[in-house]
Amino acid sequence: MGVREVQLTSKSHPESILASLQQLRLEGHLSDVTVQVDYEGEVQDFKAHQVMLAASSGYFKKILLSQCAAQDKVLLSNMHSSDFSKFLEFVYTGKVQVHSDKIGDVHAMAQFLDCKDLSDVCSETMSAGCSEKVKCPLKEKGSSLLLNQL
Repeated sequence: MGVREVQLTSKSHPESILASLQQLRLEGHLSDVTVQVDYEGEVQDFKAHQVMLAASSGYFKKILLSQCAAQDKVLLSNMHSSDFSKFLEFVYTGKVQVHSDKIGDVHAMAQFLDCKDLSDVCSETMSAGCSEKVKCPLKEKGSSLLLNQL
């Protein structure tokens, strides 16, 4: 009898890795890039991991992998820091809570940053209107929606 191989698969591993990376980011550990978000002269710094940004965003992938990319700082102009914060939360957790009247802003930012997963979930949420999982903004003024990565 020969030795056979078995595949060991953890159902919790992807979620666990994301949670660990998010915790590292929040604590400022192992971050290798600072994203400076500038909106009308108000600048806010966000620490992140290049690999997470590049894996989640075509915009960051292009910048961070470019020939002159020995960058530890990236500047984003004309973007609200609160919107970029939502992007980072999604990148590191696969979900983000957004007020229903802000989904359009988050969608525009996701398209600009070429973050397909966030853009897609925004599009689907906007076109779905009301469903069992999403509070209907028409029924509950000021409600917020939980967007989950697909």
